[in-house]
Amino acid sequence: MAKAVKDDEKRVCQYCGKAKEKKTIGTGEHTITLWVDTCDCVAKIEQAEEQRKKNLARFKALRKQYKQAGFTRRQLGHRLRNLTCEHKEKFAEWVQSFKPRKTKGMFLYGGVGNGKTTSGSCIAKELVNMGYKNVYFFTMAEYLNKMQATYKEGSKITFDDLMQKWFDADAIFIDDFGREKYSDKRLENVFLFFDGLYNNCTTFFIMANPENVLRVKDIPEFEAIFDRFSETLEKVVFKADSMRKQKAEEIE
Repeated sequence: MAKAVKDDEKRVCQYCGKAKEKKTIGTGEHTITLWVDTCDCVAKIEQAEEQRKKNLARFKALRKQYKQAGFTRRQLGHRLRNLTCEHKEKFAEWVQSFKPRKTKGMFLYGGVGNGKTTSGSCIAKELVNMGYKNVYFFTMAEYLNKMQATYKEGSKITFDDLMQKWFDADAIFIDDFGREKYSDKRLENVFLFFDGLYNNCTTFFIMANPENVLRVKDIPEFEAIFDRFSETLEKVVFKADSMRKQKAEEIE
């Protein structure tokens, strides 16, 4: 059963307690007395609810874009402002000055576990948060698998269409470069990929460990690829010790 509202409770705002203004509508026997708010509490509450709905819609839209970009569940929590890395300020400046097809990408190079992948995902997420809708993050092996899948019967996208999707991207982030295995066809696809990024002026990042770079550097087809890297990427060397190892030692 609804609780009856006392007459004096109608005369003050239920949120701030400010007195309401009495207004009479009509004439003679046909009059109605109203108590009108003299504060803006209700308006503020309505505005806050509207903002909450907008924030929720933006959050859902960002989560969808994060999924489209290829971020893993672990990477969803990565943010540039929380990054603990020797190049944090450099990356923040890069993000602020970013312009698709004009800003030079980076080759993040260093040992295992010292923040290359985390840094790359933080930068990529900042671009998505800034409104760039065509940002992609994947490993080199994932790229090769995606391209190989286009050859299968019933594929929903052709090889050329997928390539063009990458070339038209705002930015591409390629992790674990050099860890993948190659056949003659894969080598051809990789060259076409990086040559296309180069010729379309697509901004891209490479994250790689020294041992993986050595694995592919002696492959003849990679000579032309590394030549394009030297022109389109700024090499950023990570010299810090493995962050994963440090965390493991702290736990112990």
